Amino acid sequence: MDVLSEIEELQQILREDSSNLQARRRLATLLLDNGFNEDALRQFLYLANIYPDDADSYYNLGIAYEKNKNLKLAKSAYQEAIAKNPSEPDYYYNLGMVCIEAEEYDEAIENFNIVAASDENDSNTFFNLAFCQFKQKNYDEAAENFYKTISLNNQDYLAHFYLGNIYKELGQNDFALNEFQEVIKIRQDYSWAYFNIASIYYEQGDFDSAIENLQLTIQYNMNDIKACEILAKIYLMLGNYGDAIDFLQNLIAQNEYNYDYYYILAQVFKQMGDIEQYKNFLQILIDNEDKISYPVKNIKKELERNE
Repeated sequence: MDVLSEIEELQQILREDSSNLQARRRLATLLLDNGFNEDALRQFLYLANIYPDDADSYYNLGIAYEKNKNLKLAKSAYQEAIAKNPSEPDYYYNLGMVCIEAEEYDEAIENFNIVAASDENDSNTFFNLAFCQFKQKNYDEAAENFYKTISLNNQDYLAHFYLGNIYKELGQNDFALNEFQEVIKIRQDYSWAYFNIASIYYEQGDFDSAIENLQLTIQYNMNDIKACEILAKIYLMLGNYGDAIDFLQNLIAQNEYNYDYYYILAQVFKQMGDIEQYKNFLQILIDNEDKISYPVKNIKKELERNE
């Protein structure tokens, strides 16, 4: 039986017998697992009211609230689950994840520490603990827990990625480059690793290496406008106007709905001294303001200044 058929069957069972709690639990779980989040929430609310002393009812309710983007009520539900059963690590873990979404990092750390104390081999817990410390700029503690994550799961490319960012922030670029290369070994298409490698080489004045890694960044994420801006800037610095125009026109041909490329192209023509082409592309942007991320009011002012 497919999922939709089972959902319809369970709904029919409940129409005939609303007190069938086994059917309601199964229906709530199916709805949540298949993206019917609002319907699932109604079912879990019903179950929590029927079983007010059951910690799992509040835990599931928390998951439903979380999927419905109601972090405040999700947090409250997880806290209620913990109050009823303070020995279940999953409750603390989910509460920690909600705290991360709410950027309440101190509270998230408290909860992940409880989980880590109960299971020293859960790499996800140590990663989330490190992530919170990274966001608080507690780089020593964050690095320690990212390394702990990697020791438990050497395929966690994000742990390597954040370690690279820590080293980059501390100015230890050789270590940072090593970590970003580790990311690429695990996840070849992770564009942010190439971008960060390119950024380091760009700051060091190694433009050939920067260009190579910016091209790879754009290969795996052609909508990375920052990478496009830096690559165009390097080409202009080197006087390679043709390369700048070619790569931008190629992006435009591949992604006709992203007009941000036109703005970068306009700046290229401005640097070349071709003011008419520069103004033409600014006008194209103004005519397609729903397709750009740059503030259109600034573009209008820019065009007015060059009339």
